[in-house]
Amino acid sequence: MAKPKLIGLLCTWCAEDWIIPLLKETSYQCDEVMVNVSPHSPSMIQYKDNTYDLVRNFKSEKNNITIVATPNNLISHHAEIKPILLNIMLQKSKYYDINNWIWIRDDDEFYTTKSCNNIKKLIQTVNCDQFLIQELFFMINTKLYLNGEHNRLFRINSFEDRFYPAQRWSGTKLVALVPKDLVCMFHYCMLTNPHAKIDFWKEEYPGKEQTKKITWIDKIYRNYDIYDEGKWIEENYKLTGCYSPWFDINFKPDTFGKLYRYKGKHPKVIQNSKLIKIKDFRKEYNF
Repeated sequence: MAKPKLIGLLCTWCAEDWIIPLLKETSYQCDEVMVNVSPHSPSMIQYKDNTYDLVRNFKSEKNNITIVATPNNLISHHAEIKPILLNIMLQKSKYYDINNWIWIRDDDEFYTTKSCNNIKKLIQTVNCDQFLIQELFFMINTKLYLNGEHNRLFRINSFEDRFYPAQRWSGTKLVALVPKDLVCMFHYCMLTNPHAKIDFWKEEYPGKEQTKKITWIDKIYRNYDIYDEGKWIEENYKLTGCYSPWFDINFKPDTFGKLYRYKGKHPKVIQNSKLIKIKDFRKEYNF
């Protein structure tokens, strides 16, 4: 049996500081990369930057990248639009075939070379339909993080399989949790524009208020002092009921409720970029 192909599916917007490192990494790791640049929701239009031009210029040098347009300028809620776009990108892929794999690549998620090599081995040897990837979820800078996990790799079992809201895959019967020492995702979510994050959360899900998250980012994350964590963990507990820097239990702090300190190397494209030197990303965005 032929080795399975890896199809990278990337939806991006407002990511000019991150997109070139990601394209460098993803075009090397995946057999094909399908990219969509679009805001998804109305309030995100205002954050248009140079992301599309950077993707277009990079694509001219890499023939395994395909830019997929948004049909009819589709605008609604992120949770509704993203699965539609993922399905469109997948169907346009030349490797859309049974037993090939889909790798969801968000513009704030990166992997080391070791992790990527292990992923390629796992999709050939492990009998499952989906991989649950453990991650370092960075906050404030590239040293401070929480532990988390996300589903990111999906096997194509049938041409009837589809993504549906909240980025779930219909073809999954067996999920494998990948040991962290084999594959670890570096998730820089909270190092991206926090102003855009607020507007994104406001329109992420149809009919669902996210007041708790928006209040948390304004009252706790904006003011969180890494030299006085105890105070802000207590403040967060009063606000959210969660003894952590985060607003719920989805991302895990250490046993004292604090942020972990990372002392190792980051993925090469990040380690070699200006991003690694920023001490507080909130200040970069005047937040």
